[in-house]
Amino acid sequence: IVLGLLSFWLAGGVTGADIGQTDPPSTSAEIVPVEDDPSEDRAQAAEALFYKGRELGSNLCQFEAASAVLEEVARRFGKDDNLRARRWAAEALLKKGEILHDCGQFEAAIAALEEVARRFGKDDSPEIRVEAAVALIGKGGLLSERGQFNEAIAAWEELDRRFGKDDSPEIRELAAMALRAADELRKQASPPTVEQP
Repeated sequence: IVLGLLSFWLAGGVTGADIGQTDPPSTSAEIVPVEDDPSEDRAQAAEALFYKGRELGSNLCQFEAASAVLEEVARRFGKDDNLRARRWAAEALLKKGEILHDCGQFEAAIAALEEVARRFGKDDSPEIRVEAAVALIGKGGLLSERGQFNEAIAAWEELDRRFGKDDSPEIRELAAMALRAADELRKQASPPTVEQP
């Protein structure tokens, strides 16, 4: 289960972007300024910036540029009234965490995931809250991968505390998956008891 959760996160998991996912814009797409633009234009600008950051991140030599672009998406659109724009902001921070992990920047990857959980965990929309839940799954997976089992268990238990009673069945299922992984990891990390004769 533990490795499955890490793979789940690295593969993108179940996210709010799965709802109404569109094809990525052309990499040559111009990013329109967002000031005074209608709401849908802001969502399209957020999406275009997200894909620009993702493209930069696919080349490990440009992970710093990718992180900067993805952080810009989160900064500009994280509090937007448009649900799609906020979703792209949350996804940008998740992608930033993934890119940083892939580049060996463990602490920075954890910080990016914690930021997703902090910034988007109380959003009114389950499409946004699911991103926070996925971030905590990823955090636990990365900690487990590094042998920091107690911290991984704590991250997954935090997911259950925060989202175990969420209105969204999908988010509650993520919390249940995390608890099962925490239980499994707890069993694996505990030394077997030896009975004394």
